[in-house]
Amino acid sequence: MFSAKALNIIKDIATPDEVRSLAAEQRFPSARPKSNSHIHLPPNFSAFDNVEQAVSMAMEEDVRVLGAGNYYDYTVYDDFAALAQDAGIFPLFGLEIICMLDDMRETAVRVNDPGNPGKFYICGKGITRFDDMTPRAKALLDVIRASDSSRMTTMIARLGEVFTGRGFELELADSDIIDMIVRRSGCSEDTVYIQERHAARAYQEAMFELVPPERRIETMSRAFGAQSHAGPDDAVTLQNEIRSHLLKAGKPAFVEEKFLTFEQAYELILELGGIPCYPTLADGADPICEYETPAGKLIENIHANEIHA
Repeated sequence: MFSAKALNIIKDIATPDEVRSLAAEQRFPSARPKSNSHIHLPPNFSAFDNVEQAVSMAMEEDVRVLGAGNYYDYTVYDDFAALAQDAGIFPLFGLEIICMLDDMRETAVRVNDPGNPGKFYICGKGITRFDDMTPRAKALLDVIRASDSSRMTTMIARLGEVFTGRGFELELADSDIIDMIVRRSGCSEDTVYIQERHAARAYQEAMFELVPPERRIETMSRAFGAQSHAGPDDAVTLQNEIRSHLLKAGKPAFVEEKFLTFEQAYELILELGGIPCYPTLADGADPICEYETPAGKLIENIHANEIHA
């Protein structure tokens, strides 16, 4: 679990009172530094293979403030803080939680997930209590971890049954996918919580090892029960197709998710000393989710949930 070391690195830079004093003296950069407040670090499914790569790319792009928003486990924040300090980057610690608004699911209102009505992503920024976690925070995290791990075990087994039943003889276990994550990121096994994208990547990589390029699209199309539109070496598209054809609601390997309520997710963020924040879709989603349009209604909605960031 995340330790006091990461927070001490920030405290060594400056205390809150010292920051306020420097700001009052107008001792700050003339231009706002580049920032990215929301990345996922391995062992979460990530655009990066490891923390070193994430920090190195931030340096190359002159990002001076970098924030992580991981799911489930936060041990990686120790390494993140140390590497960021060495690189002259200010680290931000956060988390992301998925909850469900049942009334919006029943009325088909999409919040900030364009494919799933009622599914609500909420972030906690400025997390400070990972080292000395309250009993309530630990209990809520244990609920999330247990329900999600159980779901993924069943989903991975169903995925293997689908592939085998459709002519691709391969069934992976949880341990196989955990080993893949550990090899890729160099993390400890006990910090790994498998996500859908991990399972899709594991099966895609196994298929690439076992099936020659000229047979891959035929093999995957048969497994999907639909035509694959990926190229024979297009790993990312194939991973996305595994998810959309086999893992999503109504598909053969889907397993219903069990979510915290919004109130529980909000409580967990506060228990961890964080600030509840709403992550809005800003990627050109069309149509815009009902919860988010028009902009004035979005502001009313998040204020009604006592979210002010």
